[in-house]
Formats: sequence, C-alpha cells, structure tokens
Amino acid sequence: MKATRREFILGSAAIVGSTYVLAGASVDVPVADANDMVYVPAGTFTKGLTVEHAAGLAKQYGAHPSHFGGESGGEIHIEGFYIDRYPVTNRQYKQFIDLTGYVTPVGWAGLDFPAGCADVPVVGVNCEDAEAYCKWAGKRLPSEEEWGKGS
Repeated sequence: MKATRREFILGSAAIVGSTYVLAGASVDVPVADANDMVYVPAGTFTKGLTVEHAAGLAKQYGAHPSHFGGESGGEIHIEGFYIDRYPVTNRQYKQFIDLTGYVTPVGWAGLDFPAGCADVPVVGVNCEDAEAYCKWAGKRLPSEEEWGKGS
C-alpha cells in the first residue's frame, strides 16, 4: 500500500507544522539564524473551547454545542520556546535534500522545485518529511499545546 502525502507548510507562526529550536541545539548547517525566529514566552492559555464559548458558537450558527469539538477548555502552561518567523522555503528545503539525499516533495521536477518558487513555502511534504527536516535543522515540530500557545 502506497503512503499518502499530505501537503502542509513548515515553519512560521501562521501555518501548521512549524519548527523551533531545541534548547542548546547546535546546527552545523546554517538553515536559519536566530534573527529568523521569535520567542514565545512561557505562560498559560486556554486549550479547546470553554462551555460558554461552545454555547455562543452554537447559538450563532444554529447548531448544538457538541458540534464545536469534544474538547472542553482548560488552562495549559507552556514553557517558553522559539519558533520560526517565516515558513521554510523551497530553497531551504532543497539545501536539506542536496546535503542528505532525502526524497523531494510532491510537485518538484526531479531535484528541483518549480521555477520561480525558491522563496515560496515548501509544500507536498508529510509529517515524516517535516520531522526529518526539523531533525536535520536542529529543530523539532511543536506539540499541539505549544502550537496552540504560539498561534
């Protein structure tokens, strides 16, 4: 059975699947420097919907509150972390491919990204691909809770 590839973008606080530096990680290959990352300070946030918020959405959209997720709201504490300011571009992902021999994303022609798309966010990668890139870059994907706090 062939694995299905999901498309999503790596990096940046505006997308799914962002990356951020592990404390004390050192990277031999200059993928991004600290100026391309932002610090999300430690703190708490509400995960999921509160009962009141779900009720408000239900009223607004004429639906039952259970249609707005089975997760009730709760306060979650997250330690501070750094997150990429911008999405990982095709140019950055190609550096990873060139140095590691990793498979290219869906939509690339051989080892090359589409013409004129060097600084466009990379797409056509799955979660395994994103994790491989992050490991190579000395980073990792955030947890669901970290992503919720950072977004």
